[in-house]
Amino acid sequence: MTFQSTALLLAWLAIALLGLALSGLLRQVHSLRTDPMPLEVSVSSNQIARLPSVPELIPQNAGLTVALFSDPGCASCSRLLPVFDSIAADSRDAEFTILFAGAGNGVQSDRIRLLRDQQQLFEKLRIPVTPFVVAVDAEGTVRGSSPVGSPTLLELFVRNMTDGGQL
Repeated sequence: MTFQSTALLLAWLAIALLGLALSGLLRQVHSLRTDPMPLEVSVSSNQIARLPSVPELIPQNAGLTVALFSDPGCASCSRLLPVFDSIAADSRDAEFTILFAGAGNGVQSDRIRLLRDQQQLFEKLRIPVTPFVVAVDAEGTVRGSSPVGSPTLLELFVRNMTDGGQL
């Protein structure tokens, strides 16, 4: 084998290894975008005491409001809106609200209260990402919050909060 053929073989081997590495990285990025985030990301009980009261989200006819903070440009948000509507239809223990920083791009619902142009509330609660869910009790106290990147995590959050749990 000549030096040139050995160098060519090593170059092709290096390209194949780089392709495998890129494939693995792309799979990890896809996994991070679609898998639910762990519940440990949610607000702990000692952080809840430092959160501001949220009178805008006090439930009118239930003991709890579950509020989904959404952004029209967020692909995960648009995927979660029908799931959130379905959860609202099945729940008697909580009221459901979707908050938009802007106009909400024509989202409609008969079961869910829609609050548009809520950028100040996003800032007040320091919402880090969307979609983000917050549970507020009858006193306006935040009882739990979490980023929700999947329908499974959204359903788990609502079930834990409406079953009397606190995340």
